[in-house]
Amino acid sequence: MRLDESVHVPAALELVRPHVEDLARYNAWMPLVHSVEQVDATTWNVELRAKVGPFARSKRLRMTKTVDEPTRIVFQRNEVDGKSHAPWLLFVTLRVHQAETLVSVEIEYHGTLWTGGLLDKVLRDHIAVAKELLPRVCSQ
Repeated sequence: MRLDESVHVPAALELVRPHVEDLARYNAWMPLVHSVEQVDATTWNVELRAKVGPFARSKRLRMTKTVDEPTRIVFQRNEVDGKSHAPWLLFVTLRVHQAETLVSVEIEYHGTLWTGGLLDKVLRDHIAVAKELLPRVCSQ
C-alpha cells in the first residue's frame, strides 16, 4: 500500500516543522495515532488505532527517524525483537511557497493488516481529518 497526500499550511516552515518532525506530536493532528512513547531522540513506539463500527484495529510500531533534513524527514519501522516485520515508511517533504508550507506525506506499508476495503476507507478518512487539523495546530 502506498498513499500520497499533501496539504497547504498557512504558516512558515519554522512553525510547521516541529509538528511533523516529532512523532510524539502527531496525535494532536492525526486521529489514527492513538499513543506515542518516545524511546530516544530519534525513536518512538507508536500505536495506531482505527475504529470500524464497534470494533477497533490497532498496530504497534517502533519507528526511527532515518533522515532529518530541513525539508525532508523519513521515519522507518525499526523493531528490535528479532522477528520479521512488514516495512512501514513515512516520508515527509516540506516546501515553502510565499507565506505557506506545502506538507507532502507519503506512507508505504508492505503488510496486509491495514489494506483493502473498509480499513482503507477508514485510513483515508483519518487522513482527511488530519489535513484539516494540521493547519489549525500549526497556527496555534
